[in-house]
Amino acid sequence: MDMNNRIEILEKSLKRLLYWIAGVDSKIPPVIVINTSMLGILATLSSKVRIWTIPLAIFVVLSCIPLIYSLIMLFLTSFPRTKGTKDSIIFFDGISSMDETDYLNKIKNINDEDYENDLAQQCHINALIATEKFKFLKSSFISLFLSIIPWIIAVYLLFRNKV
Repeated sequence: MDMNNRIEILEKSLKRLLYWIAGVDSKIPPVIVINTSMLGILATLSSKVRIWTIPLAIFVVLSCIPLIYSLIMLFLTSFPRTKGTKDSIIFFDGISSMDETDYLNKIKNINDEDYENDLAQQCHINALIATEKFKFLKSSFISLFLSIIPWIIAVYLLFRNKV
C-alpha cells in the first residue's frame, strides 16, 4: 500500500474516532438531566416526610448511591483530555504549544512521512480517549439502571409517608 492510501485511511480513521467521541459526549446531557431529576425528586419528597422508617431510609440510600456514582462517571466522561504529542500539527494541544511562526514553519516543511506518523499518533491517542469515555459512560448507564428499582420503591415510600 502506498503512502497516500495509508494517509487517506488514517484521515478516515481519525474522523471516525472523533465522531465516536462526539457520540459519547452527546449522551451526557440527557443522562445528567435524568440523574439530577431523580435526585431532585428524592430531595423534595424527603424534606416533607413526617416519619422516617428503616426501609424508607434504606431505599433512599440504595437509590442515591448509584445515582451519585452515575454522575461521577458522567463527570469523568466529559472531563477534557488534552494529552497528546506536543509537536503535532493535527492535535490542538500540539498546535497551541507552538508559537505561530513555529507552527507555520512546521506546516510548510512537513513531509508525507511525518504527516502519516502524526496521523497515526492522533488515531492512537483518540482511540485511547474514546475507549476511556465509553468505559465511563457504560458505568454511568449501569449505575443509573441499578438505581431505578430502589428509586421507585423510595418514591412510593416517600409519598406514603409525606405530610
